[in-house]
Amino acid sequence: MDTDWRSRARSCMRASRISQGHLAQSLQCTRGAISHYLSGRRIPNLQQLEAMAACLEVPPWWLLYGVDEGAIHEGAGPYRPAIPVSGTTESGPTAASAGHLVVPGSSPACYALQVTGTAYAPRMYEGEAVLLDPGIAVQPGDDVVIKFNDRQGVALFNFINSRGSYVTVAELLDSTRRRVLERQQLAFMHSIVAVVRMNSVEPEGGGSEQEVRSHRTE
Repeated sequence: MDTDWRSRARSCMRASRISQGHLAQSLQCTRGAISHYLSGRRIPNLQQLEAMAACLEVPPWWLLYGVDEGAIHEGAGPYRPAIPVSGTTESGPTAASAGHLVVPGSSPACYALQVTGTAYAPRMYEGEAVLLDPGIAVQPGDDVVIKFNDRQGVALFNFINSRGSYVTVAELLDSTRRRVLERQQLAFMHSIVAVVRMNSVEPEGGGSEQEVRSHRTE
């Protein structure tokens, strides 16, 4: 079975002979955006995923998780989506999924990056995961993951403010060191909504919940 939604989407597109251009028309976005979604360079929000499932004529829960409707509910318990671990705090999102997390209260639009190295200790430690939600607006004080257009990987900062075409951020471990960035430099800026403590990432098909060590305060 395909291991992530992108593989399932590509399989459906081949089987139904649906082009990226046709999919872009259904999502009301550019063909380039579809290419980014299918390669993992960008993460579509929940509404876009639902529109993609409708265009491919498959159930959204199958597109997201590869299961039928009944499999995403356990008895009368709450729905808890499997959050893909789609890269690291060094690489940023990649096309391959390393596994998934099950975090209470998380959104289906969320994805996670596994913390590598010690650059962000003691705020976060190697082996933990940062949970990101592309669908929420970044607020002053949020820790964020930023991907720059002109370089590989990502960097983590604390978001200070946004004025016009400029964004001010601070180093994650030293708030006195600030940088002013032009928005056109940024491929994306996603808010870190939680840091998840875990001994290991659940492989595809696993299902145990992880402990949320810290969480964004709304």
